[in-house]
Amino acid sequence: MNRAGWQPETLMRASAANVWVERYGEPGGSGECLFTVRNASEKAVNAILTPEFPVNSLTPIWHGTGIAQPEKNRFTVRLEPWQTAVFKANEAEEKK
Repeated sequence: MNRAGWQPETLMRASAANVWVERYGEPGGSGECLFTVRNASEKAVNAILTPEFPVNSLTPIWHGTGIAQPEKNRFTVRLEPWQTAVFKANEAEEKK
């Protein structure tokens, strides 16, 4: 899993306990920083995702629809039962 870029620290929190988050890649690195987000329940859920680093937007890569950004660095996503989605973090540029 390490060769695929899996990281033990997710650097993102989900508001719903039944939504699991995993990270692949490093923020600020030369590659992509991807997140898998899984609804591990039998009911659809709207979850708020909060990255622990500045993110402008999350781009759906696989099965990610209905994402909204109600406020800076917080994103709402709807996940159907047992659905997994993948998002790319588009990082905010640091102000100098």
